[in-house]
Amino acid sequence: MSQLEEIERKLQQLEEQNRILAGTNEELRTLAAADPARTPQMSAHAIRPHLAPFWSDRPAAWFAHIESNFALAHITADETKYNYVVGQMDARLSKEMEDLVINPPPKGERNNPTSWHHT
Repeated sequence: MSQLEEIERKLQQLEEQNRILAGTNEELRTLAAADPARTPQMSAHAIRPHLAPFWSDRPAAWFAHIESNFALAHITADETKYNYVVGQMDARLSKEMEDLVINPPPKGERNNPTSWHHT
């Protein structure tokens, strides 16, 4: 297959995907017009928090710092905060907090990330 034929094939695939998406978009508009209360609310921008590496000499300050970053990113769900904190842990900290990483608190009990550290 020549390079031109390959490009034409990919263009056809993209055009088909575009037709499918256009149909889906039209279906969503129809559903939204029929029942606006069921229309999902979407944000145009997602802000990912910047989490500094863990400050082992100042854990309380680090948790206060990440709470501020969560607020700036509009992250309020405790489970999301928990996952960001665990995802930020390096190997040394993961070892120290192994029980928390392997056996996380049940959903709904992951509030107040500042209580996760021990002094």
